[in-house]
Amino acid sequence: QICREMVSGETGDCNRKLERDPLVYMIDHHRHQELNMLLHCPIPSCFAIDSVACFTQIFKYACQFGCVKCVKTILDRSEEKEIDLNLVKEWKTRYYKPHEYKYEHCLHVAHQNMNKKEVLDLLLRSAKEKGIDIHAKKNEEYRETLRDAIIATFAIGDLDKEGHTYETYKILKID
Repeated sequence: QICREMVSGETGDCNRKLERDPLVYMIDHHRHQELNMLLHCPIPSCFAIDSVACFTQIFKYACQFGCVKCVKTILDRSEEKEIDLNLVKEWKTRYYKPHEYKYEHCLHVAHQNMNKKEVLDLLLRSAKEKGIDIHAKKNEEYRETLRDAIIATFAIGDLDKEGHTYETYKILKID
């Protein structure tokens, strides 16, 4: 019933995106209940990349563009969906434009999620339980960790711009 109501209300580009990339659509439109429902279902190969539903890519998409509820919904299913939370290598995807952060560790991707510091906090608080490496490098080209990136913003005077929570600073051991 939820899906029928949603599909009947969408037209044009939204409806095409819903048909082509239903998980991305749910993240973009903060449809948390529907996202959770889709995660419980097998994803048909027509919605998958190279005939494989790669939930690692969808998770990183949520880390960069989604809200904390979307990320938590997927993170809670990370073991079941075999999401590699520490992946930093390149892959083929239709979800990202070239200038976006598809090659980076999920913490660095979440750090780029402007105005959503809660996403980064959620990942850091879940790191021990989920096996997220909080000292991971940004990607294979950079030697910078998330801690280094946050400290670097202090050096250039972006204190107000960052606005991370105390919990983030505490976990990363930043005074």
